[in-house]
Amino acid sequence: MLPEEIAENFKNARSAVHIRVLKRTLSEYTWAEWLICLKEKVLLEQCLPYVSEKLDDDPLIPGLFSKGEVLYDVTRIDDDFWMSHQDWLEYFRTIINTVLDKLENDSDTKGIIREYVEAYRSFVDSPINTTGRD
Repeated sequence: MLPEEIAENFKNARSAVHIRVLKRTLSEYTWAEWLICLKEKVLLEQCLPYVSEKLDDDPLIPGLFSKGEVLYDVTRIDDDFWMSHQDWLEYFRTIINTVLDKLENDSDTKGIIREYVEAYRSFVDSPINTTGRD
């Protein structure tokens, strides 16, 4: 279950999915609960392995709303997390580079929200220092 300080933020949530996150153990989480964790940037160390399995199957998997949203939510994770998780950073940069190549060469992927594409590019170009702070 969520640590108490994180759970406090969820207690006033209006979403039924947010409430289910509070009432279940991690082993009981569904895809919807993991998406909430990703969006809220909680339990990332437990969440990202599950998310990565889904992205391996479909890098542009929809989130709660739009195609490509899950990968977009990954790009919104704070640099501090990536600094201490270089392996995940490189994994997601590789996935995003693959998606960007696909977006340039495949007309079927033109429906991706422009904001998502800009976030993908920013993420792969970001000078995140993974060896320590400057």
